[in-house]
Amino acid sequence: MFVPSIMRRFFGSFGEVLRAMWTHKLRSFLTMFGIAWGVGSLLLLVGLGEGFRAGTTKSMASFGEDFMQIYNGRVPALGGSQLSSRQYYLNYQDYLDIRSSRFVRNASPVIYRGDLRLGASTAIATAMWMAPSHSSLAFVTSR
Repeated sequence: MFVPSIMRRFFGSFGEVLRAMWTHKLRSFLTMFGIAWGVGSLLLLVGLGEGFRAGTTKSMASFGEDFMQIYNGRVPALGGSQLSSRQYYLNYQDYLDIRSSRFVRNASPVIYRGDLRLGASTAIATAMWMAPSHSSLAFVTSR
């Protein structure tokens, strides 16, 4: 006796819902359309986010695999002590030596100086130079 009364109430409520949807067709359609639009937008955004994440992970996996940057700087005379450090500068001969190494596939110096003076004036100039092969190094595609 208990189960038939519950089923009767369920079917009665379901019939009432269908009658309300039939009576208010436009409102029902717009509600369903809004729900479908929201779910579709959410799936699209999640898909785009996952695609960008996968692409970034793939491109960053090989970054630095065969890439090295060398800078000039201070080297301590005694290990761990910066008090007796001496400034070392890389020069063009260092670039040639690095490039001629059998372990180096390609090399490109980027020379940046910010301490150039223009004659006797107090203006400070900045100069930057890159080898012609630098563009082929900067845009290497991953295999």
